[in-house]
Amino acid sequence: MPFDDIRFNRIKAGTAEHSQMKTLIDKLMLGWPNEKSQCPNNVLQFWNCRDEPSVAHGVFFKGSKSVIPKKVSSNTIKSMVIKV
Repeated sequence: MPFDDIRFNRIKAGTAEHSQMKTLIDKLMLGWPNEKSQCPNNVLQFWNCRDEPSVAHGVFFKGSKSVIPKKVSSNTIKSMVIKV
């Protein structure tokens, strides 16, 4: 589902505040360490798929799917539900 500006800005702000995502973006922009043992603990779970993630306009993606911080996701998902 495409983002509107409000949802996009919520996701972008949530990503910027999320410590794990900030570290991931840092590793994507500056490069991953050469050895797994040098990888920060909070992003170690991404070591085996470190070539898949990307960042665009401050939003984190894994493949073609956006990764939304939990803090943002519940509000964003609620706002996407159409109540009948």
